[in-house]
Amino acid sequence: MRFKTAICVLPGGHILVAERDKRSVTLLNQKYEPLIHWDLFNYPWDICQVTPNEVAVTWDDDNTHVIQFITVNNRQLVRDRTFSLQHNCRKIDHHQGTLFVTSGTALYKYTITGQLISKPYGDTFGINFV
Repeated sequence: MRFKTAICVLPGGHILVAERDKRSVTLLNQKYEPLIHWDLFNYPWDICQVTPNEVAVTWDDDNTHVIQFITVNNRQLVRDRTFSLQHNCRKIDHHQGTLFVTSGTALYKYTITGQLISKPYGDTFGINFV
């Protein structure tokens, strides 16, 4: 059984599914048929829409903390920019040009180019709930 980590539906109807156990992102059409499968270098945690044709995917393990941007172009997935973080990157969301990234114990705000804006919340107890 596959473990789906996250899903994102783009305005054009394409669906992107992050599959943690397969270390991949799959592009589906409106009939839920796979169009293309793209392998990642690590386990994806989350995916969010950034523009009508672009998503950001977090992939993370003990040593690597990366946000990978992927563009959907003519039913293909195109690898775009990436940036590494100094903390875990589990969940991600985008709002008006700002990325909100959780580490599990803290919330961070980043620019779309990967510059840290602030750390608006951090859990001092170390419990993974952010």
